[in-house]
Amino acid sequence: MLAFFLIGLAIFVVLVGAIGFVLLQRHLHARNWTPQRATVEFTGPLCQIQYKDTRYWLTVKVVDCADADQALEMEKRQGSSLTRWRSEKTEYAEVSYAVDGQPRRQRVIQWLVSTRPLTLGEDIGILVDPDNPAHIDRPNTSDDFIFAGRLLFVALIAWFALVFLVWLLVRRVQRKRRHA
Repeated sequence: MLAFFLIGLAIFVVLVGAIGFVLLQRHLHARNWTPQRATVEFTGPLCQIQYKDTRYWLTVKVVDCADADQALEMEKRQGSSLTRWRSEKTEYAEVSYAVDGQPRRQRVIQWLVSTRPLTLGEDIGILVDPDNPAHIDRPNTSDDFIFAGRLLFVALIAWFALVFLVWLLVRRVQRKRRHA
């Protein structure tokens, strides 16, 4: 039973370490990138034209959903006949911001800049990569820590469940030995 308890404890420690590593990466990422203010210029659904590479769906281009069928057919004709294609509707946001006095405008998937719905003209905080100002991200929010807390809670419950199941198994084996 001690071996199963230690295995369960090791799994729990690995999960806690993984969660801590992810939180540390988010913290370092936010500390190393430059915080900026950005204005939302567009928000709404657009369609991603995608094809399936061995395991993943890769986006070729983003178009207005009214033109998605036509763009999809054009990509199918230009691509391999063996490739699987699809059009996927995704919420996008276009933000404008300044880096070193130079105005920039970028269209990104909405969840990259905010975990909540955005409105036109809204002023939001973003993080800009100092090495490549085209890379932007959202600052850390309480949602990041809530998600990590939920993962930790699930890991704790899984550890307790494993210990409980091992305890039941050992108890059952001990009863069979006593009756034999």
